Amino acid sequence: MQHQAIPLHNFTQDDATSIPFRYLALELKNDHDASVPHRHNYYEIFVFKQGGGTHEIDFETYAIEHNSIHFVSPGQVHHVKRLVGSFGHIIFFSRDFFLVSPQQQALLSELSFVNNNGASPVIQFTPSEMQGLQPILQALQNESTQRIDYYEEAIRQYLSLLLIECRRRAPEAIIQTPSAEAQLCREFKNLLEKHFTVQHKVQYYAQVLNSTPKALNQALTKYTGNTASTSIFNRLTLEAKRLLRHSTLSVKEIAYFLNYDDPAHFSKFFKAQTGVSPAEFRDA
Repeated sequence: MQHQAIPLHNFTQDDATSIPFRYLALELKNDHDASVPHRHNYYEIFVFKQGGGTHEIDFETYAIEHNSIHFVSPGQVHHVKRLVGSFGHIIFFSRDFFLVSPQQQALLSELSFVNNNGASPVIQFTPSEMQGLQPILQALQNESTQRIDYYEEAIRQYLSLLLIECRRRAPEAIIQTPSAEAQLCREFKNLLEKHFTVQHKVQYYAQVLNSTPKALNQALTKYTGNTASTSIFNRLTLEAKRLLRHSTLSVKEIAYFLNYDDPAHFSKFFKAQTGVSPAEFRDA
């Protein structure tokens, strides 16, 4: 339902020769349609060398600054509004393409700015720092176009280097080895993303993760500031907002999609979370 309701871009199904990685120039006309809010089933990295305009990501608006990198996670609804003169590149990649080793899985999962985890999805670089990224960006572009032997693995390695450089400059970057509690939080977020439309109970997530509601709440409160139930409610509210604002589904249909048998119960939940009814939010 959600894929039909909000435009979903899926470049991995273009043709039989497609691979789930692309490197496109923003200054050129391409098949990236940013004319309406839409979502993806893959990651996007916007590298803005020259700024100008705004980038809306899940109801937050970010200025497009010179020498900045913007991350969009799978499922997020976003809308790029570039001004004339703004340019750079876009890097697309899917989970399946990148996550082929435990090291890459660990790197991607711990980056809060990549995973829609409450941190800002924008990282600002100085002109000299952005210049230092050019060899990595050029290598990604070369490998994606030349496609010589082992080019896919080369792309993964250069992409890892780019993510590491971004991690070093992210204000909230954590360098130490993640603790067991941090790992539990990470696994909870991944599980929540898969099942939030069906499972709303903390007990379910704790049981699947071989934990207890108390231990799960303690870990999440320590690392995110939210309890498990708050995290679940926040995710449900975000999806409800996305569908209300960017789809034509009725409130009743959205309620059923989010596993609320009674639309009135869903409306009560939404108003408690946002202060307005679903209809008021849609009309705002």
